[in-house]
Parts: sequence; structure tokens; C-alpha cells
Amino acid sequence: MSHNNAPTIRNFIVQLLVAFITVLGSFVFIPTTVSAISFTKEETTFTVKNGQVKPTKNTVIDWSGIAGFIVIIVIGSLIFSKSKSSSSNKTNKKQLKTPSSASRPNKTNTPPNQKTSEQMPKTDTQKISAEVKKVINCIGISEQVDAEPIKKLLHEKKTKSAIMAIAEHLSLGNLNVSVIRKTTTKRDEKNLNHHTLAEVNVSDVGVFGSTHFKYRPCNITIYPGSEDNPDTFISVIAHEFCHIVLHSVKMPEKNTNDEERLTDLAVIFSGFSDIYKKGKKNRAGDTTIGYLSDDETSLACSLYSFELEEAKAFREELQKEYSDIMDKNSDKIRFINMVAKFLQNKNQKLNQEDVSKIGVCISAINKQQALQILNSTKEIKKLLQSKRYKSDRSSKDKIKLLRQTLNSVNMPDYEYIVILSKYI
Repeated sequence: MSHNNAPTIRNFIVQLLVAFITVLGSFVFIPTTVSAISFTKEETTFTVKNGQVKPTKNTVIDWSGIAGFIVIIVIGSLIFSKSKSSSSNKTNKKQLKTPSSASRPNKTNTPPNQKTSEQMPKTDTQKISAEVKKVINCIGISEQVDAEPIKKLLHEKKTKSAIMAIAEHLSLGNLNVSVIRKTTTKRDEKNLNHHTLAEVNVSDVGVFGSTHFKYRPCNITIYPGSEDNPDTFISVIAHEFCHIVLHSVKMPEKNTNDEERLTDLAVIFSGFSDIYKKGKKNRAGDTTIGYLSDDETSLACSLYSFELEEAKAFREELQKEYSDIMDKNSDKIRFINMVAKFLQNKNQKLNQEDVSKIGVCISAINKQQALQILNSTKEIKKLLQSKRYKSDRSSKDKIKLLRQTLNSVNMPDYEYIVILSKYI
């Protein structure tokens, strides 16, 4: 700190001395120079002639005036040169504080085949935002994963249990997972600077959440070095499982680098953002996994936090609107359920006196309308209870349609509903 300030203090003292000499010179020499601008002066001499003293005026050179003028010129030149030098030094210091990235020295021992963060291309914000939107539309956003229980399983050498815990968080708990260990390393074909740490192989995935999707055999192959860093291991396994999730929702860009980028984003937006960020680095601080640059990862994680809060606020708004509908139409919902159950039992034997009253109930709402309302309530309830948040417009449209459909239902008299309840 003191070493850096020494030149500044020295310059200040020099400038102070120059100012002092300038002021002194102005008081001593300037009046002389102004009074004898021609650099001459009249000098009176006295001579004695014939016993009388006679004054004689002579014009002589005023050396003090010339000296004063020269001193002023010299001092002015010094002040000008010092001022210019100080201004130049300040400019140079500013330039040294903000060097161009091209001239900045690389102090890290970076391997020739590995790019530093300064050599990485600038983050394409629009591209990342578009990819994030695509991922959210397909799989939504999940809360942040608590990784400590999974890390504990890994510490206890319960690798398969840890893998199943990751699968469970991704709603893949019904897959029939087998773990295969390899003793030799394998080069990552899509990123030649990295080794493959794990692979997933599952045949005919099917549609996510369908009966065909459940209990599918799934092989997870683990290569040497994958378990050295728990955060890296969790990120890698989550990445492999996210391939299954994206394929099951028919995400495009299969077997391309874009697919790998989308899969990394799926890991982040499935709640593994903190783990993914930590798992990218080894103890030396080098990037070890992933298809996103460090800057892209930071941007994606920031977008995850923002989008999660937005989606949670949207979910809360939907929950309030849905609760309001159900509270105001509770009697209608019960009545519609009764009609639906009655229509499902086609072998009902009705009393002749009840037929007309039940007919009034059935005519209040048709079967298709009743099923539409019941299906809508189930879908919305499932959406609101899902681990994955979605803020798409379709869910809000479903609630709006449910409200409109319920408003169109005209309830029959209570005594008719009581008669209908006897046959449920």
C-alpha cells in the first residue's frame, strides 16, 4: 500500500516547491521586468568639473530585469512540463487498471487443450434464454434438492441407493435400475477434453409418467473417477437420468451437442443447480464436467432462481383461484359426482315415483359435461400438487374453463337431489 503511494506523495512535494518558487519569483523579479521592459535603465553618475559636481544620466543594461525574465520563463516551463507529466501519468495509470483481455497476462497453468474463462466465447444470453424456455415448457421447474442425504449414502458406499434417490427426485423412482461398474476409462466423444464418467441405457422409454414408462429396465454404467467428487457424481447421474426425462417428453435435438446443453439445463432446472455448479470444478478449480461454460452456468443458475420464484408465485395464484372455485361451487361438485356415479351404474332399478325426479337431475347436466368438470378438477389438483412448477398459460385456461362450466350448471331442487342420493 505505502509503496504504491510513494510516487504520488513525491510529485505533490515537487509541485508544492515549484509553486512556492513561482510566487517568490513573482514578487522579486516581475516588478523589475515590468518597469524595464526594454531590459535597460537610466543610471545617474556624478562628475566633478571645475570644482562643481555635475550629474550625468547614462542608459545601461538592466541585468537584474533580464535575469528575472529568464527565471520566470524557466519556472513557467517547469510548471508546464510537470503538469503535462502528471496528466500523462494519470492517464497511464487508468489504462493499466483496465487492460484489454488480449494483452492481459495468463497467470494460470492452463493445459494447451483446455480453454480458460477468458478464452471462452462470450455468453449468448438470447440463446441460453431460449433454451431455458424450451426446457421449462417441457419439464417445468423443481425445488432445490437437498443433496446431503445423497452424499451420506455415497459416503457409506451405498452407490445404488444414492442413484435411486436421484431418480426419485426426478420422478423416475419406478425404473428398474441396474448399476454396471467399468474398470477402464472412456473418452467423451462429444467433449474430447473430458472422460466419460457415467452412461445410461434404457430401451423404449415411452411417454413420461405412462404405465409403459414405469418399471422399464435401466442400466447405469459407472466409469473410474466418477465417485471421486460427490457433487460431480450426483450431477453426472442426474444428467444421465435427465436424458431419459427429455426423451420421454419428446424433446428434439437428439444425439447432438444441443441435446447435451439442454440436458445440462434440465439438471439445473430439476433442482440440481447448486450441485451442478459445485460439481463442475475439481479441487484444482478446473472445469471437469458439463457442456455449458462457466459464464453460461452462472447465467442459467440465476435464471433458475428467478424462474422458480415466478413459477411459485404463479402456482400460489392458481391455488387461490382454484380454492375459490371449489368453495363457491362445493354443492355443485357434489351433485355432479352423484350424477356421474349414477350414470356409471346402468343396472339401477328405480321406483316408478322417483323416475321423473331423477330425470330432472340428469337433465340438469349431461354426461359429457359432468365428466369434463370432474376430469378438469383432477388435472388441476394434480398440477397444483406436482413437484414440478409450470407457469404456462394452459393451466390458467383450464381453471377459467372450469369456472365457466360450473356456472352453466343449474342445480335442481334439493328434494330431487335427495332422491338421487338413494341410488348412489
